[in-house]
Amino acid sequence: MMPEMDGIETCRIMRENKELANLLIVFLSARSEDYTQIAGFDSGADDYITKPIKPRVFISRIKALLRRLGSNTPKVEKVLEFGEIKIDLEKYLVFKSGAEIQLPKKEFKLIELLVSKPGKVFTREFILEKIWGDEVSCRRQND
Repeated sequence: MMPEMDGIETCRIMRENKELANLLIVFLSARSEDYTQIAGFDSGADDYITKPIKPRVFISRIKALLRRLGSNTPKVEKVLEFGEIKIDLEKYLVFKSGAEIQLPKKEFKLIELLVSKPGKVFTREFILEKIWGDEVSCRRQND
């Protein structure tokens, strides 16, 4: 039988794991004593929220933590490459042999889909649903 661990000990163990370095840890507890909150922060918590708390306040505090986390994490450039084609997913740019190709939004989405899974055969229905979505469904019903 394993001994029980409290949140403080769990937090301390999680903070020792380098793979969890960017993990947000928030205590939500009915225990509001100063020493308990200090122990939570000393163990590595990002915030300690005491109950009762209004739901909207709770959500706002979590959003604030996520914003702070987002500003501290390095941006990973999202780029797909296939042969001489390079697609920058964040900037909506396509390059072939280093030259930029101007594409309308639907064509960009189509090439993004095709390059995301080279060699995969997509059905017409899947492509229409994925790229055009409800636009195609509405047209079919009106025809």
